Amino acid sequence: MIERITRLTDNLRDITGLRKKSYLDTHILEISRDAARKETDERPALNVLLVDDEPVIVETVSEILTVNHIENTAVMDPLQALEAIKEQHFSLIISDVSMPGMSGPQLFKKVRELGIDTPFIFMTGYEVTAHLKEVAGEASPIVNKPVDISKLLDLIKNMNNGYQN
Repeated sequence: MIERITRLTDNLRDITGLRKKSYLDTHILEISRDAARKETDERPALNVLLVDDEPVIVETVSEILTVNHIENTAVMDPLQALEAIKEQHFSLIISDVSMPGMSGPQLFKKVRELGIDTPFIFMTGYEVTAHLKEVAGEASPIVNKPVDISKLLDLIKNMNNGYQN
């Protein structure tokens, strides 16, 4: 488990460093491209809710989403996530599976009980259980930690083809 945590921390540190450099190198060009896109593209913006109890994951994934022009709200508590869901529409929810107080699958069930059918992506650092597969079904992908950011971004884009990103 310690080796896995070390790999996760190293991967996040590497990803964050690469994305920050890339962001700084292209920041001016990206601002221009975004302004042009907003004027010509009428599709709704992609808005992701990120829920994870690990601060380093929340900060890193949120920053990477932002750098990739994906609007996001990041929270570290499933109860905060429920409040955010009641207050605004999200095009996608990315949730950790194992969190104190309420698990990702429990959050999923509560969201569905509210009549909200927003797509979910589950993230886990543990073995994927039969129960999780049952809750997630075929419609909700499960991503293992450490997260392969390029695969996560591809998954987000594929799940939300009707949105700009």
